[in-house]
Amino acid sequence: MVSEQQISREDLVVMGDLFAYLQQNTLIQKPLAVRATSTKEIVNQRLEEPTAVYVDEGKIVGLSLRNIELPTIPSLLAGFKHLVHLDISLNQVTKLSAALGELTTLKTIYANNNRIIDIEPEITNLLQLENINLDNNQLAHLPPSICQLVRLRSLSVAGNELVTLPNCISHLKHLTSANLGGNNLRFLQDKLWDVLTLEQLNLSNNQIVYISPAIGNLTNLKTLNLGSNQLDELPETISQLTSLSQYLY
Repeated sequence: MVSEQQISREDLVVMGDLFAYLQQNTLIQKPLAVRATSTKEIVNQRLEEPTAVYVDEGKIVGLSLRNIELPTIPSLLAGFKHLVHLDISLNQVTKLSAALGELTTLKTIYANNNRIIDIEPEITNLLQLENINLDNNQLAHLPPSICQLVRLRSLSVAGNELVTLPNCISHLKHLTSANLGGNNLRFLQDKLWDVLTLEQLNLSNNQIVYISPAIGNLTNLKTLNLGSNQLDELPETISQLTSLSQYLY
């Protein structure tokens, strides 16, 4: 447990402004909970509380605004200069707006289960981003700007309306996990098979009719899910994936 007195003056002012905004728009009634955390740990952990700030050494490093019917990303969040984890899942957000691009210290974003149809170009400012979850939105495409997130390790866009992937996906040289299940993918860009760092790949519940022999390039794959597609056969190069420990077809 941490008290508000242990939060830096700058972050405390922004937190107060944020609460006033949320209260004015009848999104929450009680003040945000304040919890202690470790910056290193919070990057890869889901925030437990739905509405809370997480503090490390006086700085707000985590913010959860989950399931409060939030319609948009408040621009005043830019005042949090040390934020590494943002959870805005289970809301009514329709786009990842330019306001998000102000949070240049972010490493993890949970924006799943919203109504997102668009990702604005300012996302390219998030050069520290490692994990992004956009599951269960309404995205019909991923913009090329997503490929400029060169530190991205985990990309989850399951349950959207994607019909294609950006050719530049091969630029994501650190990507180890790609969850692309539950979309409208029919053909896959050859560049996907150039993401040699992939360890987990979920392509289930799409409309895929063909898998390129180039899938054999992904020798680091440990988990591969091709279930519930329209595949009649798989390339023989699947046998080259010697690291596979879980394989569904």
